[in-house]
Amino acid sequence: TLQEYFERLNSKESWGKPVAALLGAYKAQKELEIGAIGGKDSMSGTFMDLTVPPTLVSFAVGTAHVDN
Repeated sequence: TLQEYFERLNSKESWGKPVAALLGAYKAQKELEIGAIGGKDSMSGTFMDLTVPPTLVSFAVGTAHVDN
């Protein structure tokens, strides 16, 4: 799954950050032949004059035998 945080999208430059991050995530999923299931869209990480650093987080879970 993917969760993203980006500043308020109010200029061409600010739109480039999430577009580049999500295209990169899409490319990785295509090359690994796996897809993200679900996700949370938290696009606006802006409050008044504060903005979060551009962030794209991926969570993954797998299974294994208890002996491993």
